[in-house]
Amino acid sequence: MPRYGRIFAMGIALCLALVFSAAKCTEHETLKQNEDGSWTLTGEFHNTSDVYASGISLGGTLLDANGNVVGWSPGSQQCIDVLSPDASIPFELDFVKLSEEEPVSWVVGATKGRTLDEPLPDAELRVKDLKASWTGGPGSSLRITGDLVNDSDRTYQDFPQACVAVYDAAGNVIAVTEDWRDLETALKPGGTQEIDSIYVDFVGADANSIRYWVTNGCTCDPAAPAYAAVSTALVPIK
Repeated sequence: MPRYGRIFAMGIALCLALVFSAAKCTEHETLKQNEDGSWTLTGEFHNTSDVYASGISLGGTLLDANGNVVGWSPGSQQCIDVLSPDASIPFELDFVKLSEEEPVSWVVGATKGRTLDEPLPDAELRVKDLKASWTGGPGSSLRITGDLVNDSDRTYQDFPQACVAVYDAAGNVIAVTEDWRDLETALKPGGTQEIDSIYVDFVGADANSIRYWVTNGCTCDPAAPAYAAVSTALVPIK
């Protein structure tokens, strides 16, 4: 089981540089302005370092063409909050508007979390036969079905921690949501948990595909075991 290393917090730039050192840690981003004038950024956060981490919160700033800060997100825990080297997790950040200037770029980083002295173990969970479909045509409710399979020799008592990212035709993330898998009974070795979720008013007709992430339990508790997240390939919405 991983041993927890240093705890890092927002405002300690050195720790952030040690944990995730990359010129650009985000990809497949979409920035949209909300009705109240605030901004929301969605995308994938990519760990280009060789560090394992858990209990991650992300935050960031929006910048105008002159590099001035025009929006700020203090940080929030993500629905998948563990990261392995060269892995990505989806994120959605809401920004407080600080200026009337339009943002043209952004900086996103880890504001809280724990680095680990050992690699995250494989949870040996597998998403099988994942499908995504409109319940009544493009832009209607989105239904996601499939099976969560336990390929390990462990019995999982906690609910798995799962997340859905939705992509447009260009491959950019346009929405992110949690998909908690409450276990009615323990997920025993070789056992299967059905995935069947319906999202109302979640995405528009420009949604093209989804990707699904899952790990076991919530790593917000330092005493809880943490496992590496697994993710599917892009699954088209039909």
